[in-house]
Amino acid sequence: MPLRPRWGRASIGAFIVLVVCTNIAAITWARLVLSSPETLLVLSSRNRYLALALGTDISGVAYWLIGSSRIAIAFVVCHLAAAVSDKRRRPSRMPSSAGNRLSANSPSTTHITH
Repeated sequence: MPLRPRWGRASIGAFIVLVVCTNIAAITWARLVLSSPETLLVLSSRNRYLALALGTDISGVAYWLIGSSRIAIAFVVCHLAAAVSDKRRRPSRMPSSAGNRLSANSPSTTHITH
């Protein structure tokens, strides 16, 4: 049984694409904020770019659609990539004795009386 889900490579690939787009935005933001604020928001939805785009001629609908879509995509991709990473580190099955790790003398099972 494979440890990685079928969508694992796609989510890691999408994560890499997001990182590359964010780096492109970091390099070209000064030019893009004036010439094409929509492109800047598609590349990266960092707070500073969202704030800078408000001072341009971008329409309100485009601002909210592009900004919220980019944030939602980044949220989903990062969580999927984290799930792939967690599945690689954790064993697929826990040993049967994993639930019995607390001993009778552990602090969580002793009662303190006053």
